[in-house]
Formats: sequence, C-alpha cells, structure tokens
Amino acid sequence: MDIRVIKSGYENGLFISALLLLAQQAGAAGLFIESFENDTQFTVSSGLFSDGGFDYLGLTSGNYGGGAAPSGLKTYTGFSGSFLSGMDLDGEGATLPVDITWSNIDISGHDNLEFSGLFAEAFDAPGDIDFDDFLVVSYAIDGGPYQTLVDFRLDVAEPDNFNGIFREDTNGDNRGEGAMLSDNASNFTKSIAGTGNSLDLRLTARVNAGDEDFAVDTFAINGTPTVVETLFNESFENDDQFTVSSGFFSDGGFDYLGLSSGDYGGDPAPSGVKPYTGFSDSFLTGMDLDGEGATLPVDITWSNIDISGFKNLQFSGLFAEWFDSPGDIDFDDFLELSYAIDGGAFQSLLDFRLDEDEPDNFNGIFREDTDGDNRGDGDMLGGNAENFFKTISGTGDSLDLRLTVRVNAGDEDFAIDTFRIKGVRTDTAIVPEPSSLAMVVAGLALSSRLTRRRNNKVRGHG
Repeated sequence: MDIRVIKSGYENGLFISALLLLAQQAGAAGLFIESFENDTQFTVSSGLFSDGGFDYLGLTSGNYGGGAAPSGLKTYTGFSGSFLSGMDLDGEGATLPVDITWSNIDISGHDNLEFSGLFAEAFDAPGDIDFDDFLVVSYAIDGGPYQTLVDFRLDVAEPDNFNGIFREDTNGDNRGEGAMLSDNASNFTKSIAGTGNSLDLRLTARVNAGDEDFAVDTFAINGTPTVVETLFNESFENDDQFTVSSGFFSDGGFDYLGLSSGDYGGDPAPSGVKPYTGFSDSFLTGMDLDGEGATLPVDITWSNIDISGFKNLQFSGLFAEWFDSPGDIDFDDFLELSYAIDGGAFQSLLDFRLDEDEPDNFNGIFREDTDGDNRGDGDMLGGNAENFFKTISGTGDSLDLRLTVRVNAGDEDFAIDTFRIKGVRTDTAIVPEPSSLAMVVAGLALSSRLTRRRNNKVRGHG
C-alpha cells in the first residue's frame, strides 16, 4: 500500500479513519503513535531551540527547548493539536543534518508492518528548497542498517537547483519527482520490509536558510499480530541434537570442550571451567580447543531443522566469555554462528571477534562484529550470559545451524546455552483484499457527505 496525497484536513481525517477501520478488519494492531504533544518519546541530535524569530526546531505546543515561541512559524493546515516544526536549522549553530530518533519500538510478534505520517512545507513563491535540502524518514530493525521509508528532495524539474519545492524522491536519485509538499499536511504511508523484535525510527532533516521549513505530525506504525511458534530448542542438557567435528574432550584442567552437566566425551570434568552466570542448568563450554590435538576451528552443527511452512524466522541464544584482565582473546580467535537453508551456502548470523580497539591484536575481549571486517565493534561478551537475537533471512523446508569456534590458548574460553529458532506459520497472516481500502474510503466518504448535508440543512434553518 502506497497512498500519498490527501488534500485537506477533512480528508486527512477521513483517510486516517479509513486506515483505522481497515486495520481493524485486517487484524492489524497499533504498535506506535507519536502525536508530538510532548518530547517524551524521541531524542533530537541538536536539541529543541528557537531564537524567537525564524531559526527554530520545536513543538507548537510551546516546547522550543526553553527558547521563545518563534514569530516565523508558518501557517499550516491539516494538523491536529501540537506538531513538530523547524526552520533554518543551523541558524543557531546546530550541526546538520538534524536527527530525531525513536528507539526500541516493540514490533515483536507482528508482520505486515506499515508507517504513516503527516508532512508539510510552506510554499513561498517561487519556493525555498535547494538541492542540498532534504527530509528523510528511515528505520532499522534489531540494530541493523537504516532503510529509507520516505524521502523528500528538491523538485527534479527545478532548473536552477535553488528556490523550489519538496517532492517525494521515489527512485533514490536525490531529486523529487513524486508527490509534492505544501502548507496543507499530506499523509504518506509506507510498507516496512522485515520483521523482528525492535525497531528504531529516524527523521533526518536538512533545511538551512530563511523560509526553508518543515512540519510533521502523527507518526504511526501498525502491524498484523502473528502467532510465534518455537521450531527448534537446544538446551544443551545432552548432545542428542548436534555433532562436533572434534568430539568432546577434557584433560581434566584447562583444555576441554563439553557440557557442564559432566559430558566431556568420557574424560574427567575440567577444573578450569569458568564461574559463568546467567545460564540455567547445563551449557556448552570450551577452552584452548587445540590443547588436546583437536583440529581448529571446531564446528558444532545442527542439521535438518524443520522450518517448512514457516516465515519470519528468528534466532536467539545465550553467549559468554570470561574476562581475565587485561583479556585473553587474540586477532585469530572467533565465535561464529551461521545457517544454511535447503542445502544452500552458509550465511553468517552472529560473529564475535577481537575488539577493534585492541591496539596489540592480543589479550583483548570478544565483541560482536557487526560490519563484517573480522574485528569486534558491537556488544561485548563477559562472564554473565547475554542473549542475542537475529533475524534469519529466507524460508524453505530445512535449516542447518553451525557454530564455528577458534580459541587456542590458556584462558581463551566460551560458553553458550539456550539456542532457539522461532517462526510464524505462512498461512496465518491476514492480508486484506486490494479493494478493501477503496470500499472503506468510499463508504466513509458517502457517510461524511450525508452528515455534512444534514448539518448544513440544520445550520441553514437556524
């Protein structure tokens, strides 16, 4: 669904009512709403501010970060109550672009995600917007990269690259050729690709001269509730579900791989197991994996996990590595989880490497490698188990999961527990017919016209 321009405040109300009714019919749920009545839900890179005139960023309810309400606020229509507005954002020294961010919106258990919001920019003939101005809404799921939802740029038809209007950039060339913005609020809705547990939403704005302005209101995210089922569970109470390339082993001291319940391939329990916290019952742990002659890296593999008939696959698992000051992990150590669907190539799901800030490449800590450069830049591992969630891309009939580990010296260790894969049945999502919205809008429009006629008759005879 990609519905763009609503021409008046009355029609905006009609549109939103239609969406709400359609959402109810389709089983959709409201996951997030930002009415801009206050600033309790978002953060602003520049802070809110006003010089009392034509340089400002704030809420029309009166919150301009302690500054006076601006005299230069444009007269917009189609908004209800307070809204967010800004003009000449660097006029008071703010660094451009300005980011307004909403973090950790809970989207767990939902798919068919959709964003909607009201946008405006007041037109002063011949126009104010230049080639380097923009207004972009983007999102990130579960800490992944930001993806663009809606992007407003200078009209592609503006010959001089200056003093034009904002139009939606629909083809990603940084010039606007779609629906235009005006001082009357327009509602834009956009589908959000992907599912997960948490979503970050970001509005990025760059307007840097007098009369270059914008206003936004009523940001919302909706989705369809889903029933999440557990397809795979590994509690590490025993070794029935996986295979190990090296087998389990222990020298009774500090070279070992096995289950803390006591299964070390027939060898004695090692004295060197670290006192991890946050695990429940048995867990898988290892240290100095080649100390007893195992070939590195070691692969722990789960084969033929049944994922047929499911989508929106999600992995979760607990990970730990004991910290001995100043640290034990070297540049060639790693802990990587990967998966393959229907016998395809393995794809990396989660990868822990030496902290990229470790100057000597030795004796550091494990951090998640989020950018694929084989150095850790994300969350660190410690002695207390931390739960990591990752989205598995793709669907199919069978999934192989593989943990690949390389720790090859004394006190280089790891521990894992509670691996789970969850998913949503492919036949449970409720998808409305394409004609549903048109029918709802038409019905509401007819009802509204009849209501207005009755109201006009009453007023005419009053």
